Amino acid sequence: MPETTDSCRFTVDLEKCIGCGACARDCVAGIIVVRGGKPHVPPESAGDGIGCQHCLAVCPVGAASVLGLSPGDSIPLNKPGGPGRPGGPEEAGRPAFAPDALALLVKARRSVRQFSPEPVPRDLLDRLLAEAAYAPTGVNSLSRRVAVIRDPAVMDAFRRRAAETLAVKKAEIPEQLSWLVDMAEGWLSGGPDELFRSAPHLLVLSAPKDAPCPTQDCLIEMAYFDLLAQANGVGTVWAGIVHWLLQALPELQRVLGIPDGHLCVYAMMFGLPKTRYARTVQRAAENIAFIDAL
Repeated sequence: MPETTDSCRFTVDLEKCIGCGACARDCVAGIIVVRGGKPHVPPESAGDGIGCQHCLAVCPVGAASVLGLSPGDSIPLNKPGGPGRPGGPEEAGRPAFAPDALALLVKARRSVRQFSPEPVPRDLLDRLLAEAAYAPTGVNSLSRRVAVIRDPAVMDAFRRRAAETLAVKKAEIPEQLSWLVDMAEGWLSGGPDELFRSAPHLLVLSAPKDAPCPTQDCLIEMAYFDLLAQANGVGTVWAGIVHWLLQALPELQRVLGIPDGHLCVYAMMFGLPKTRYARTVQRAAENIAFIDAL
């Protein structure tokens, strides 16, 4: 028997609910209270939820939900007989992933600047974007925007427009960015593509300037996409040159459909890599300060 608070659509299946209170303890907005052994959102607090879905994720028996979503459609994290089994809600949500494999991915990740011309398969790209969307945002604003060039022919057209615009407007480019013009004119004259490294795809993230954390939100999602892409054999490079290009020529932001009022945060080029690295590099953990006492 479900109980629903309509304005935030917090739902509890009263027949499944074991009254553990995990959803109330983990509620970021603090609006879930336990009354009579069952969780409830008072009507006066129903509009204060942020849609984080913690209540759905933390419930050990799948009784709590929000936003009209079904817990049955989520991926279960608790293995039978393992941590987080029903009856042990304090252990819920602690799945054991392979830490060594994740560490190897981080250590093996390289910035790729040699790309094959063929596109990343569309179904793989769609999956990577869908998975990267799980990246957190400040106050769960979910307001960032992802501009993606997925067709290499469109990328070629954008590459040419960027280079030609730089060449035409070189007198307007700030002196400290004059090297962008040199790169553009070099490519237009038959030289290498130093602006975009001949990448077949481009990813640009933006967010409303008045969002709680626009820069951080975009960089976190880009980092998620970066590691997910590399784990799937897709090469990436954080594109500082393209970032500066978009700052110098705001009209290129409009070409990408970046809305007025958005902060264009950063860009990433990606595609199937033309090179294969044989081993990790070697780095030491430096510039770490442990504050052990005050």
